Amino acid sequence: MDQSALQLVSEIGTNLRRQARPNKDFIVKSLRQAASSLSQLEQASSPEALKKLKPLTEAIVHGLLQHRDKDVRLLVAICVTEMFRVMAPEPPFVDKYLRDVFKLILSTFTELADTASPLFSRRAKIAETVARCKCCVIVGY
Repeated sequence: MDQSALQLVSEIGTNLRRQARPNKDFIVKSLRQAASSLSQLEQASSPEALKKLKPLTEAIVHGLLQHRDKDVRLLVAICVTEMFRVMAPEPPFVDKYLRDVFKLILSTFTELADTASPLFSRRAKIAETVARCKCCVIVGY
C-alpha cells in the first residue's frame, strides 16, 4: 500500500470537509488529485486504509454526493469507484449512503452512449471498475 498516496487522499478529504462552501475549481482540483492518488493504490481492505479514506468518504457523503455540477459528479463517481476497488470486498460507505452512491455511479452510465465525448474514457473506466469489483453484489445486502 502506497502510504504517501493514502496520506494525500486523507488530506484532500480533510481539506474538502473544512471548506464551508468550496468553489467548483477547488473541488475539481481536489477530486482530480484524489482520483489520481486512489488509482495508485493497490487493493487493501485494512482498518488503516479505511481510516485514511474516512475524510474523503465524509466529504463525499456530506455534500459532494449531491453536487449539481456534471464535472464534479463525474469526479466523485471516479473517486467512489476507486474507493470500492481499494476496499473490496468491504464497502467504503455505510449502508445509509450506498443507495445514493450507486445512483451517482449509475448516472454516469447513462452518458456511455456518447462515445465522442472527451469524458467517455473516464465513464468507461468507472463501468470497468464496477464490473471488476462486482460492486453490484453489495446492493443485495
